Amino acid sequence: MVASLAPSYPAAFDVSEPLSVISALRAIGFSIVEETVSVMEEVVKIRLQAIGDSNPRSLPLLSSSCSRVTGLIKERYPQLEERLVPRLSPMSLHVRSLKERYGNDCVVVFIGPCTHKRSEAERVAATGGTPPDLVLTFDDLGMYFRKLGFHLASFLPSEPDGETPDWARASVLVDSLSGWNQVIETLANVESAASGHDHGLGSFIEMLACEGGCLSGDGMGSSLTLPLQERQGKIISYFKSMFQCPLRSPL
Repeated sequence: MVASLAPSYPAAFDVSEPLSVISALRAIGFSIVEETVSVMEEVVKIRLQAIGDSNPRSLPLLSSSCSRVTGLIKERYPQLEERLVPRLSPMSLHVRSLKERYGNDCVVVFIGPCTHKRSEAERVAATGGTPPDLVLTFDDLGMYFRKLGFHLASFLPSEPDGETPDWARASVLVDSLSGWNQVIETLANVESAASGHDHGLGSFIEMLACEGGCLSGDGMGSSLTLPLQERQGKIISYFKSMFQCPLRSPL
């Protein structure tokens, strides 16, 4: 069993040491626990290449990291679908990498903050891709821990497997364009720009459906009762503790 753990996990559980979650996952049977953002370097390369290869008239390009945004584009703005980059989300890229490295017979479980990743996994399977074998939210995982009687604070911290770029864990703090209403307004502007109207939208737009980004996903569990700034602060603290490097707070 292999876990692909989304980068918002340090903010999803009421524990002072997020790395105890890694140990708890191993205690329930996961042989490998990797962070999904280990593939972010590949994601960035794909995006930069796509921008460099694009005809200026095809700009701006759109992010497909958020499955809710991807679904919205496919359903209501199909003429913009060709602008999506990369075609695979970090979840899908990581699952493919895990299956290639550990074998197709390994069971890959994606664990993240969003219930819509389940529908994304179904779409990946329907198009012949490599979906995770199971998608859990942090809320699901928390309920399972409680059912088992786990107290995360009692687990010693342990680092995840694999290699993750130093900067990648902070990527979950990026929410330059987030919130459902803002996404719809932006897509309408992109559609208008595609018809020849210049709205100065730039070359690339990263859109996230939840206000504040993935830290506000509907599968974040009880942590959603905390202010967004507190959840962001947990990510910043985790980043600093892992790499002992300065990080300017966006707050």
